[in-house]
Amino acid sequence: MNYDKKNMLMKKAILFFITLLGTGFYSQAQQTFSLSLQQAIDLAKENRPALLLARKDVESSMLATKQTRAGFTPTLSFDADFRYNTILQTIIVPDFNNPSLDARRAVQFGTPLQAAAGLTLNQAIIDPSKRENIRSSEVNQEIALNTDKLTEVDLVEAVTASYYQVLLSEAIFGYSASSYIRSEALLKDLENRFKEQRALPTDVSTALIAKKNAELTKQIDQENILLNIEYLLVQIGLSNVNPEDVVLTDGLSAMIKSMKFDSGLESDPSLRPEYRETVLNQKLAQTNAEFERKSTMPTLDLIGYLGANGFGDRQSNIIDVTKNWFGLSYLGLQFSVPFLDLTRSSRISIQTIAREKAAIQEKAQEAQIKYEVKLAATKLSQAEMALDIQAANLEIAKSNLGILTDRFDKGRSLLSDVIDAENLLKQAERDQLQAIYDVLTAKLNLKKAKGTLVEMH
Repeated sequence: MNYDKKNMLMKKAILFFITLLGTGFYSQAQQTFSLSLQQAIDLAKENRPALLLARKDVESSMLATKQTRAGFTPTLSFDADFRYNTILQTIIVPDFNNPSLDARRAVQFGTPLQAAAGLTLNQAIIDPSKRENIRSSEVNQEIALNTDKLTEVDLVEAVTASYYQVLLSEAIFGYSASSYIRSEALLKDLENRFKEQRALPTDVSTALIAKKNAELTKQIDQENILLNIEYLLVQIGLSNVNPEDVVLTDGLSAMIKSMKFDSGLESDPSLRPEYRETVLNQKLAQTNAEFERKSTMPTLDLIGYLGANGFGDRQSNIIDVTKNWFGLSYLGLQFSVPFLDLTRSSRISIQTIAREKAAIQEKAQEAQIKYEVKLAATKLSQAEMALDIQAANLEIAKSNLGILTDRFDKGRSLLSDVIDAENLLKQAERDQLQAIYDVLTAKLNLKKAKGTLVEMH
């Protein structure tokens, strides 16, 4: 190939690659769905079922805490009933007409129809276990909030990794498309040479096979983009969106510079939701044990009732409130002393064991988190070094292809050498993209290990 042809080829490849990066491989006639990484994460927070369920659990735990607190405030209830006594109650009383004979008489009392209505008051005054009960509900609420945060961390990690994968597949497709253009130009050049009897038929056949391979690779890479976009949409919770309409607005290489964080080995275990869950489990077990210990202590309640009962043999009698209804009210203190609970000691022991297990897990997690941070930092350092090496390899591969192409044009190298150089360039391009992806993934893993992937509130 002469210099003008090579220059035109490079301009064509560069123009195609710029167009690909700017618009994707989708048709401009379609209605695009632009999506940045932050938008993808925000949409996932609104649509991903796992996070929605976790937030429902938070709402439920908050209501449970509110309900527990309300359980120690005054309660006032209204009760009313109307009944028909099919058999009147019978009691045995002394025969007052013959008291010396120690005789007894059966007496029925009441009426067939009976009604009642009244207000009942109950207020706990002294209950040593009530504070522990409230604290237990509050800890459960903290656990639900922590689970929500853990689910959010998993969401951010999954969506970010999926987003990176799409960007990687798009960049790979860009390189494979450029490679296809080069193979197509090489075939045309050899066909012209063959007509001028300056190339062998085997050279044309070899170039044709190389073009078909490049075309197949481009098709596979294009299909991989759609598959990766579809997987990203599943992670976001937007499976109803057409993958062909999606266009990612963030660039692969630019994201390496945009991700800011502390790459040191210092770590705070309390930033990790998994660690906080262990600490909260200890707190919950301790609270439950205290509740069990205090559950057998005396309680004192204020109780009261204000109401009336109505009696009558017929419905017309019971409706007459002025004659057949009689008031009833009382106000008092109810003292209760639980003195026998054979299972209390076992319940306390179970909670003590749960707290001890959580304490053991806490120490193990501290060591595990320290190791994970060190491992992630090491992987990042290795990935960054590999990226530098792959960048150098890419430049070498480009230079090698240029030299061999020039030698082939002058008849000083074989076509197979040019095709081998093209394949080496393809591999170098893919290796560099993979190195970029590995750096981004390593940074993502380090942020997760440090517990800074999601901001804590």
